[in-house]
Amino acid sequence: MAPASSEQQLLDLPPDVLVAILSRLPFNERLRLSGVCRRLRQLCAGPSPLWRCVDVRRRLESGPEETKVQLVGRSMQLQRGLGEWLAARASAVEELSLGLRMQQLSANQLVLAVVVPQPQGLPALRQLTIEWPGTAMWTTAARPWQELLPALTKLEFVQGTQLCLENRGLCVLHKLREFGLADGTLDLAACPPASPWLPPTVTSLCLANAGVRGIPATVTCLTSLRSLVVSQNRFSSMNSLALLPPLASSLEELNLSETCLRAFPSQVSALTRLKVLYLHNAWHRSAALGPSDWDALQPLAASLRFLSISGNRLEAVPPAVLGMQRLLGLHIEDNELAGPLPLAPYLRTLRELLLDWQAALDSPEALRAATSLSRLVLSGHRAVDLHADGTLTVRPARDAEPLLAALAAMPALRLVEDIQGEEDVVTAPVAHAMWHMGRRLGPQVALGAAHDSNLGWALADVQAAETAEAAQPA
Repeated sequence: MAPASSEQQLLDLPPDVLVAILSRLPFNERLRLSGVCRRLRQLCAGPSPLWRCVDVRRRLESGPEETKVQLVGRSMQLQRGLGEWLAARASAVEELSLGLRMQQLSANQLVLAVVVPQPQGLPALRQLTIEWPGTAMWTTAARPWQELLPALTKLEFVQGTQLCLENRGLCVLHKLREFGLADGTLDLAACPPASPWLPPTVTSLCLANAGVRGIPATVTCLTSLRSLVVSQNRFSSMNSLALLPPLASSLEELNLSETCLRAFPSQVSALTRLKVLYLHNAWHRSAALGPSDWDALQPLAASLRFLSISGNRLEAVPPAVLGMQRLLGLHIEDNELAGPLPLAPYLRTLRELLLDWQAALDSPEALRAATSLSRLVLSGHRAVDLHADGTLTVRPARDAEPLLAALAAMPALRLVEDIQGEEDVVTAPVAHAMWHMGRRLGPQVALGAAHDSNLGWALADVQAAETAEAAQPA
């Protein structure tokens, strides 16, 4: 056995190997490395792969006698300190996530120029995420952002940012491809009327719960736009949907969920390249849709790979959906389906299906026909029958047996999940199925609880599934 003194230690590794290992630590742990020893302090001192991803999150709380001005001063001091720290490592930073929360924040402004070091900027930065629950000003008059952030391709504002764009907005970021604003507000009052505030390079635009009243006019300048998410906004009129048909040559993902539409968005029929479509709970409560309205989806039958039509009080799956022969994912939960799912072409290619427990209990034959289904997600724990006199009868436990037999016979099934909702009552057949699934379905099928964060498909998920399809032997 070799003497203990001859054993190789972590710090004996070559610098590139040591950096590759330490880069896997969380950001706060990497910050502490410089206080360990001289060698690690040298590794942390300048540009290094250690700082490819920087994630800074701070919460400032006011002291018992601290004024708002003093709190804002501490905020600016923190931002300046971050800018000085970044300046020494600027050429290495490719992803920056900045989150700062303060008490009494409503009237304060995030000054990005304080964070981005001058004059060299962040030349390698590709992704910038800002979590700032207050007013964020972005002006092109004071700073040459195209020189400070020349490589930026993705910019996101999250968690309540009140984003105010001035002058030309973000148009100066000539390589920007993805822009997102979630759970905040967008103020374009200081931008020239009817002028684009995004560069034409943008291919993905997300304005989720951003206070917009329709599809923004700037999309008419985004000739390569592939993904448009405008969910959780209250659309004031259908006129803005007239901007959809001009996107037909490029748009592949569209999310209109929870937009309070007053009528069916028939303009989607022009989007024949569309692969992902969300219409979850998309209509205002006063909207009166007929079965024929859904015929607008027929032109999408050859392209659509994921569709969500949940939460729309549907009594039957629309015929236009039944004829879709390329669907990989379908979400139809929280509807009022009266009867089993029909046997139709849409079942053959499905990989993921989200529906209510009662619809699943009614549809064992349809599930048997879904021979490619690998993930089944079940929602709502009620299983009742409504009689002509208005009374309800809870179904007996034995009504779960056909469903259990169908699931056990599905060759591709690998995951069954239950959505944990607010309901306290689990009816007898649902409880029976839950109790017996583990034994009846076998070890190849995993059981679990689904959460909102892992439901739904994005365009990247479809692309990965299509790549896997292409790799399979004919």
